[in-house]
Parts: sequence; C-alpha cells; structure tokens
Amino acid sequence: MAQISSLTQFTNGTSAQAPDINTNLETLRQGHNAHDTRLDTLETETRPVNEGGTGLASYTAGDTIYASATTTLAKLAKGTALQYYRMNSGATAPEWADLNIIAGINYVQNLIGKLDTDTDHDINFYSPNTNYQSHVLVRDASYNVRIISKAGTAEITKRIDATWAAGNDAGGLDDNDTLASGQCLYGFMLCKSTDDSVDFGFTDDVTGASLLTDAAVVAAGFDEISAVPIHYLPPLDASSNIIGHKTYEIEGGGVEVIYNVPIRDVNDTTSNSTSAQLATLTAPANSKVLINFNYDAKTDTRFILITETSQTDTAASASVYTAESDSNHAQGQMLLQCDASSQIRYRVSNAITAGPSLQIFIRGYQLSRRP
Repeated sequence: MAQISSLTQFTNGTSAQAPDINTNLETLRQGHNAHDTRLDTLETETRPVNEGGTGLASYTAGDTIYASATTTLAKLAKGTALQYYRMNSGATAPEWADLNIIAGINYVQNLIGKLDTDTDHDINFYSPNTNYQSHVLVRDASYNVRIISKAGTAEITKRIDATWAAGNDAGGLDDNDTLASGQCLYGFMLCKSTDDSVDFGFTDDVTGASLLTDAAVVAAGFDEISAVPIHYLPPLDASSNIIGHKTYEIEGGGVEVIYNVPIRDVNDTTSNSTSAQLATLTAPANSKVLINFNYDAKTDTRFILITETSQTDTAASASVYTAESDSNHAQGQMLLQCDASSQIRYRVSNAITAGPSLQIFIRGYQLSRRP
C-alpha cells in the first residue's frame, strides 16, 4: 500500500499528520480483507436458525422443510410416486403415506357381465356405457393395488363349462373348480402388468386367489386380478346351469341382478309353529335380496315378521310385524340382507297348518362389489 508523505488530516477540528493517516488507512484495509474472508466463509457455512438459516447442510430435490420445535427446522425426505402429504398420527410432524385407493374410489365402474348366446354357460363382460372409461382396481398376488382404466373395454365372452383359456369365447373356469348345483361362481377380470391387456375368468373363490394361480392363467402371463368380482353369478340350478338373469350397474359401482322369472324359495303350508323359521334363498352369500311375499291367513287376522338373521329374533304380533293378514292375505316387497348362508328369518303369529300358507319369492339381489 502506497504511503502518504505530506498531508494534514483534519478531524473534528484537530489535525493529524501523514503517518497517522497511513495507520488509519492500513487499519481500514485490514478490516476490509477480514470482511472479505468472512463473506467467503458465509457462502459455505450452515447457518443456525437463530441467525436466519435452516441449520441444514444439504437437500434432495423434493425435500420439505418443517418446524420440528419452536426454534428448530427439520427436513422430510421426498416421498415416492403417488404418495400424499399428511400429518402423522401424533400430530407432531408431516409424513408421506400411500394413497388409500380402496377407501376413495369404486372398485369397479362401468363394467358388468350378461348372458351370451349359450345362456346356460356363457357370460359376456362388457362396458354398459361405451362413452365412458371402465375403471377397475386390480391387485397382484401380494395385494399391491393399482387402477386400470380402459376406454369402453372390448366385450369378452367366457364359458363356465370349460377350463380357463385365453381369449374371447374360450373357457373361463378355474381348473380347481367343478360345476355343481347351488354353486356360486364369481367372474373376475385378469390383467397383465406388462401391457395392461385383460381377460376374464370364473372361480368359486370369492377372493379370486385360486384363479390367479390357475396354471393356464399364469402361463398366459396374467399376474393381476380385480380386487373384487366383476360379476356375481346366481347359484347354479339343478343342472349346473346359469339361472336366467339380467345385470345392472347401480350407484356406487355395485350391481343388481334381476331374475328373468322370480324364484319361489319358500312355500310353507305346514310348519305348524310360531317360532323362527330360516329361509335359504337363491342368492349369493351376504347379498341384499329383493323378495316378494304372500301370506294367506284364510280366516282370521294374523301377522308375519320377516327379518335379517342379524336382527333380534322377535315374535310376530300386533305390535311387531312386517304385514297383517286380515281374514284374507297380505302381500309385500322387501329389500334385506341375507347372511353368509344366504338365509333370512320369518315368524308368524299363528301356526301355519292346513289352509294358511306363506310364499316368499326372490326377484334378485344386489352386491356392492366391495369386500
């Protein structure tokens, strides 16, 4: 630094000679250098929170900063694809969590089954509204789930009277099953995770696990299955054939199956008891059944009470009844839940003997297509 040799400095009315000025300038220079050094340090230094920093040395793209205490910041590492941001169970910090698809959407939408050319054995899977996509929640063997969406899924017909084979109009039955009277079959969608191609099949396993491990299904490359059945067939008739029916998709993604001809499941003329009677209906287990009943009391006032088996077993009387027969007959319709044995319960106020009779017809059933 060059020295000043002949200069008088005046500060606050006093004078200073050149040597003093040189000393002051040197002090300024050193201070400036010190500040430069400090700025260089600040550029790489992790600053604490109380000095306006975060206290964090590095980040990964997608990390989130949050307050872990009143004077402390922390970072939450980025989540994985499709996870969502939420508060933890203790309400102390944010976290990433897998989206609960099951709780938030219909398992199946715009995809049902109907009888095809061979009405005894064939079911055609199709989208009832071709203007909208079909959506199906599928799972793999480890129950990892995802949604498959198809633009008006192409119709595929599968046969229950032949073991499963890939393709339209081919066999659809799980190789572990043999058709039998009264058997309930469930129609599932199969999917390949590699290219989202689909097929369908039938099994009497309501979870679909047996169909997913069928040798021909595995060999064809299908490694995913709909999380719930697409179609719930009626119990097979005495000849192991499909009972004639029509299927409709109802609100919430469920299905309603209506029989072409109502089936009389109860024709009680001789029970001779006022105690509870169980009626087994032609419907899948745990479905909501649509029934018609006709109670003919013939001569006097009588009462009938029809309930779900999960409800309290109560005697039919003038204060608790479904219908009253006033010296004639009573008729009505009901929608109620059958149990795991496809049963409902009924009671009459007077024993059914020769003359009086009770008939219960099932018109169809509903299922939510949820576990």
